[in-house]
Amino acid sequence: MPSTRNEEYRYTDISPLLRSTLEAADKAAEVTAASVAALIPEECVTSHLVLVNGVLRPELSHLPQLPEGAYVGGVEGAPEAVAAQLGAQSAGCGGPFSVINGAAAQDVLVLHLPAGTSLEQPLFVLCLSSSSSPPG
Repeated sequence: MPSTRNEEYRYTDISPLLRSTLEAADKAAEVTAASVAALIPEECVTSHLVLVNGVLRPELSHLPQLPEGAYVGGVEGAPEAVAAQLGAQSAGCGGPFSVINGAAAQDVLVLHLPAGTSLEQPLFVLCLSSSSSPPG
């Protein structure tokens, strides 16, 4: 972990983080279609993805027809060449916190469009997170 001896963290006190217990978020957190619908802009009703605690929830999402060779979904099922690039993007920046984030990720959202292709309409990505109160 970085410390004040690392130049980029010289003025950052991460001791509260080091005293914390990190737990994986509940990937099956209950979210209703009605609660999601209230958060989707009208122009994105037919083109949106919903992630709950970092995990794509297809049953709450609506994906339009994709161009040939495009992929939208989790890492499982992503084209092999695309999946091989995961991690390389964050390896060059973000330092130890990107490593922790990557190690704790249950899944990632992969959006791959081949060169020269585009989506016909914007793709709205709604990221929801849940929390639990500490016992006591």
